[in-house]
Amino acid sequence: MNEGENSARSRAFGDATRLLGEAKSLFLSASEEAPKNEMASRANVEELSGMARDAREEMLKEKSAVDKMEGKREMPSRYAETSDQAEKAEALLAAGDRASLINARASFTRARDGYRKIRTEIDHLSDLRAGAESARARMATAKRKVGGGDQEKKGNAAYLIALKSETNGERLFSSGEYHAAADTFAHASELFGMAESQTQILHAPAKEPPPVNIAALKEPEKADPAAKEKDDRDAADKAVTRIVDSYKTTIEQGRIRDLATLLDLSDDDQSGWSGFFKESTQRQVGIEEIQREVATDNARVSFKVKISYVNVKDNKQVAQPPFVNTWTMQRTGGGWKVVAHN
Repeated sequence: MNEGENSARSRAFGDATRLLGEAKSLFLSASEEAPKNEMASRANVEELSGMARDAREEMLKEKSAVDKMEGKREMPSRYAETSDQAEKAEALLAAGDRASLINARASFTRARDGYRKIRTEIDHLSDLRAGAESARARMATAKRKVGGGDQEKKGNAAYLIALKSETNGERLFSSGEYHAAADTFAHASELFGMAESQTQILHAPAKEPPPVNIAALKEPEKADPAAKEKDDRDAADKAVTRIVDSYKTTIEQGRIRDLATLLDLSDDDQSGWSGFFKESTQRQVGIEEIQREVATDNARVSFKVKISYVNVKDNKQVAQPPFVNTWTMQRTGGGWKVVAHN
């Protein structure tokens, strides 16, 4: 229960839910043990020995289940602590006197609950790991779809940011932070998708021209520069929209590293945003009054941002006063990069 409350105070709400759920189960187990304790206080030595051995069997079943899940490798310190409790219970059982048998049964029960908790936590970690692996596989698929050569990819801003997210995801995965890794891999997938869209625009096959009456043609048909310029501007406008949407998502999900990469934030700016993410949850970002000037290779975008969130300290809803963002963006090799921001 204390671990769950500490997790809640640290905003690790997933861990808090799991730990408090375990506490509930253990309190229920304790309520079942209470009548047995009362019975033990009145039992003779032979009955106490039987009760201790029954508790030992329950403990061994849980230990066997944990061993099949490789609990010693997955959670070495917790496994060693619980096994030490079981060994002490074995020594008390071997002593065989009344007080030792009462303590042996209680120790076997604690060891049983310890192994049960290990099993629950390994199950939870397994689910988180599977989710992260699935997100990583989807990211790898999105990455393979990005066309173009190495030089073209180096000029694709979305692709480069996606590579950084991929590296961060792998680091989080290696350190066992599977939930955060899954979020980071998912973000990388979005960015690889943006990078793919850019390469598709650049390498889209030319449209087949309509049939021409050669006899009536006096001079070669010239390409319509106004139509091409419109297509280029439409493609640029969509790319800019994706970057603005990414900005909204990174704030709502509290991804400080991705936000810092997107906007090239200074250390002070990163510190400010990081503090805001730690003090808030359930963030919602509204973007409105967008004004944009988009050319084929550069853009200037201004929009109003409204952020609402729940304050972690007092669990109250807060709506910040709206503020205006202005970005200057530039296309490099098919990708877009924010080159100025205030």
